[in-house]
Amino acid sequence: MSALTAALWLAAPGSAHATEGLPGLPTNPVGPDSATTGHEAERESWRHRRYLLGDWGGARRWLGEQGITARIIYTVDLIGNPAGGDPQYKPFSAFGNLGVALQVDSEKAGGWRGGKLTFHVRNLAGDGNRINKRLFSPFDPVSDLSVSRTTQVSDLFFSQELWGDEWVIKIGKQDASADFSASNVSGAFLNAGISPAANVPLPAFPDPSLGLVLLGKVTPHIGFATGVFGSEFDGNAMTDSGLFRGHVFGIAQVRLATQLAAMPGATTFGAWHRNAPPPTNYAGPKEDGAYGLYLLIDQTLFRERPGSGYPEGLSAFFQISWTPPDRSNFDLWVGGGLVYQGIIPGRPRDRFGIAAVRAGPSPTYARQGFSREVVVECFYEWRVTRWLRFRPDVQYFSRPAGTPNDALAVGLRTMIDF
Repeated sequence: MSALTAALWLAAPGSAHATEGLPGLPTNPVGPDSATTGHEAERESWRHRRYLLGDWGGARRWLGEQGITARIIYTVDLIGNPAGGDPQYKPFSAFGNLGVALQVDSEKAGGWRGGKLTFHVRNLAGDGNRINKRLFSPFDPVSDLSVSRTTQVSDLFFSQELWGDEWVIKIGKQDASADFSASNVSGAFLNAGISPAANVPLPAFPDPSLGLVLLGKVTPHIGFATGVFGSEFDGNAMTDSGLFRGHVFGIAQVRLATQLAAMPGATTFGAWHRNAPPPTNYAGPKEDGAYGLYLLIDQTLFRERPGSGYPEGLSAFFQISWTPPDRSNFDLWVGGGLVYQGIIPGRPRDRFGIAAVRAGPSPTYARQGFSREVVVECFYEWRVTRWLRFRPDVQYFSRPAGTPNDALAVGLRTMIDF
């Protein structure tokens, strides 16, 4: 088992996507791809090739020979609020992310075995916060790209296999949601609070930070991951994120491979601690010494062709996250959902999903007039080609941000893999 496989096995069991924990790019943005490359990819028609631009005129193949894997993915969201929103803000917003990722394999580049350097930069255009303002700034933002326009180095870290290839260590600036508290079933949902839970203050996009992570397999059925990160929220800064000043976010989780009626699944238990308060506008832990626990279950419920290795079928996820009432704006977060891949005959790569999340306010927050927020989301992902996806999406917000309002959001995500 390679270190990369071990990492994905722990991180979510991958990302139904190997999770789209990095919006616009898979969790492993430059991981191995079984699709044709090189001259074969160049000869494929534009409709059947894995990437829109094929082999980049031979550049992709040449880079691979030097140990460099590259991905360029553009993601754009068009989201509107046809009912229930705040009329002082525009009803529609368009915003996009251009993600460029490079990974250098130390062995292929002429060095030692098991090392990888990962670099991932984003350019976000448009203002993804506008649609949230229209929806009364919900606890669970309407999109995982709901940030202001910016250019950011989201990942710049080195990873090294240890003890054979069962374990891996990662050091550098990184998105913690790639390895912690993220479901592999839920990654196609647009809402940023679906998973990871919104009351876990992970140093994740748009605020990844400097960190040290160790993850791997304890036994063939038990995985372990732990990490320590700087806990200052400033993802655009190339600093220590407070790590060397004692502003630390620490997290650990154990993942158990399980089976239900011979169908594979995974159960994850995690705990975290944060010893520095985040910015005042963050709807999460406010006090020094905040901590919490979470449980995540991913489970395959049905496979159309059991034992074939094809993923068509129904999967479910469930997550519950708790923090002490005096340490958080909302102390209990509960969510779950279903995703069916290949629900339409003849469309094996398309996906349909429905999920709901509930954020319960802490007593202190409730006394300020805020109540629980509930979000229900439904999407259909249409894989037009191997490099182009359309994802129509509908979200219903009950009492967004605990306000006495309900609101509807309707959107379309487009993803192009160059």
